[in-house]
Amino acid sequence: MRWTIVINEVSAGCYECEAIRSDHRSVAKRGFESAIPEVLRDAFEIELSLGTSPHEAAFYIIEGLKPQWRTRFDFDGHQSWAVFSFIEPRGVEYNGETGIFRVFKDTQNSIWTGVVGDIINQADGLFEAATRI
Repeated sequence: MRWTIVINEVSAGCYECEAIRSDHRSVAKRGFESAIPEVLRDAFEIELSLGTSPHEAAFYIIEGLKPQWRTRFDFDGHQSWAVFSFIEPRGVEYNGETGIFRVFKDTQNSIWTGVVGDIINQADGLFEAATRI
């Protein structure tokens, strides 16, 4: 796993969040619920600055956010990926053929969708939605 995401609720609605990369780069924030997707966005920006493609960077961050969940990454084909719960039909997926990201709480309904061509501008929405599932 490339990123480890640590989130601690230190008082009612107040969080300490840290994203730690395997090479020990890190970013941390303290604040209300909005601090969580902000840390994820900052980690995403670090990953992009290291030359990682946007869809792969999103995968590494979501994988770190949900380490207990199943992951699937097609490195050979369209580079589609998914991070999803073992128990409930919820998760985040990227379809490499269509370039569409989807965050879902059940198999029929998406709570957020976006396209890879604009993911850098839409990353806040992706990470905010991912924290809600």
